[in-house]
Amino acid sequence: MKFSELNFNRMSNGGNQAIVNVGNQYGLSIIDNGYGKEHGLYEVGTLFHGQLAITLPSMTGDDTVVGYCTPDAVEMIIEALSRLVAVKG
Repeated sequence: MKFSELNFNRMSNGGNQAIVNVGNQYGLSIIDNGYGKEHGLYEVGTLFHGQLAITLPSMTGDDTVVGYCTPDAVEMIIEALSRLVAVKG
């Protein structure tokens, strides 16, 4: 999925969020008012059953989010989760 295809919706806190579902259990929350907002960058949270979870530790470490993401980095994370889900079945 390309960054330009994301559908951002307004959140109650004033930011914008896009949710990407990957398979039945996994997903990503992409926001524009998290880590990196002061530079016009995005924060990506990994989801399991709709809740923040450590799904991609190679990218998020011991956290559930990775900040300071460019649109290209967001696409890379979407691709990484898609590949993980394809392997897990």
